Amino acid sequence: MSTEVILAIIGIVAIPLTSWITSKLLKAEYKAKIDKLTAEVETIKSANNTVNVENTQKLIDLIMTSVVTPLKQELEETRSLYQKTIKEVVEPLKRELNAVRKELSKFRLAVQRIPECPHSDNCPVKRELREQEADDNAQNQ
Repeated sequence: MSTEVILAIIGIVAIPLTSWITSKLLKAEYKAKIDKLTAEVETIKSANNTVNVENTQKLIDLIMTSVVTPLKQELEETRSLYQKTIKEVVEPLKRELNAVRKELSKFRLAVQRIPECPHSDNCPVKRELREQEADDNAQNQ
């Protein structure tokens, strides 16, 4: 009987013990698989980040060559044309405007001195200015 009791105890203890040992072995196996899969995921993430960086760099290069560089060239051409316009058109017009101002100043001074002239009653300049003033007033009405 004692053998039967021992066998019964061994049978009772063996099943949970076997299950526990099996679960420990499976846990280690699953942990190894999880670690392996985690490492693979990290590798894929790293590769994906590298691809993203490369794609971003390619996009930046594409934008630089297709947008920025042509705009930069156009800006330089516009700037050059602007400088040429300033040099060839604006500067001569400024000089001419200053010359006209000087002439106008001389003319105003001469017109202001008409009353001082001994011939102011029959002055042709005074008469012409009055006629032009009358014509301007008639056109404005």
